[in-house]
Amino acid sequence: MDAAVNDFTINRQVYGVPLYVDSLGLYYNKDILGSAGIATPPKTWDELSADVQKIKRADKTGYFTLSGLAAGTNANVNRAVDILYLFMLQQGAVPYSQDFSQPTFAEPVQENGQSTNPGLDGLNFYTSFANPSSVNYNWNSRSDYSIDAFANGRAAFLYSYSYTAAAIRQKNPNLNFDAAPVPQPNLDNPAVNFANYWGEVVSRQSKNSAVAWDFLKFLSSKDSWINITLLHKQPSSRKDLIAFTGPGSDIGVFANANLTAKSFYRPTRSKWITFLAI
Repeated sequence: MDAAVNDFTINRQVYGVPLYVDSLGLYYNKDILGSAGIATPPKTWDELSADVQKIKRADKTGYFTLSGLAAGTNANVNRAVDILYLFMLQQGAVPYSQDFSQPTFAEPVQENGQSTNPGLDGLNFYTSFANPSSVNYNWNSRSDYSIDAFANGRAAFLYSYSYTAAAIRQKNPNLNFDAAPVPQPNLDNPAVNFANYWGEVVSRQSKNSAVAWDFLKFLSSKDSWINITLLHKQPSSRKDLIAFTGPGSDIGVFANANLTAKSFYRPTRSKWITFLAI
């Protein structure tokens, strides 16, 4: 995947190998959409906003008995930061300076002779779903935790990764839901998705680094990866295996999203890197 290449290679040197790459998708409740007269899940931000306005319901106290999209806050939205990153990147925000010395999400960008602030635009779109003054307002601190709200039929849309499907089914085996590609700000522009994954690396202090790298090469080979996919149902980190998802799998949406997924350097997460030392 391009995201993995950008994250783990410098000057054609490979520093890590991901065994899978997962990208955000849009889970949707088929029954709620059908009841609202919505035939297909939204493909654009405008369609998402319109669908949310059709679906949302609130009681006299301001509690949303039915939300269109679980988004806009942090504490009760699963992977809220990742969703925010997605919105910012979709608008064209540049996360860091070229030397990675400082974040640049908040800096304006010059495009076609005009100055825009894509990071702010992404932030405003995310928070609009919890902003009482916005037409998108459909979520607040009183709302249930996002995965629970979706599983209980109190939210029509949920941004999350492929592995969340299992948690949803565990909470509500009878829920009629599916996953679709995440909406884009403008279909005239190339699609942008957000990748989340782990990379396996070899410690510089390893006394058997060559053996460790050979083991990683084996794990990431085509045959090994197919076996891993059949066992764990995870989207491919290899472009040549995007079409392979295993029999009965529902990770196709997330695997296809990997083709246009982006990630970026986050130095505060360096401690999460796991080392393979043999």
